[in-house]
Amino acid sequence: MDYEAGDYAAADENPADRLGAGSQAPTRYPQAIAGAASPPRCGAPGSLQEDNTVTIQLPAPVAAYFLATNGHDIDSMLVPFTAEAIVQDESSEHVGHVAIRAWMVETTQKYRVTVEPRESEDSNGRTTVAGLVSGNFPGSPAKLRYGFALSLDGISRLEIG
Repeated sequence: MDYEAGDYAAADENPADRLGAGSQAPTRYPQAIAGAASPPRCGAPGSLQEDNTVTIQLPAPVAAYFLATNGHDIDSMLVPFTAEAIVQDESSEHVGHVAIRAWMVETTQKYRVTVEPRESEDSNGRTTVAGLVSGNFPGSPAKLRYGFALSLDGISRLEIG
């Protein structure tokens, strides 16, 4: 995927509002406190910042998904997904907005998950994000991989494992 140098989200805006699916937004996540309750901020790309955050590059729909997930905002979590998107999580597959929304509501209420993305890799049309996931589940925090397939309209597939 090609990204334009000017396609970065400002600190006070939601990347999904300004950027298309093919754009990339740098996103900053706290590194000192695993599972911090506050949503991460967007900022300029870089390494360790003065406020103990690390900036990683994420495509805009992926950044928007993690921002909404960490804020437990179901409506905003669903926005980056295409109408026919597929989510695979815990050996179950959820197809389309209605099924994905139901999965989001159930897992958000049950686990109250926050994700601290640590690494991101783009390969063969997929974005894989390794993150530290915290919440109300045994073994928290745990390292998980999020595999995203992106189309021009947003996230077309998400595999969590």
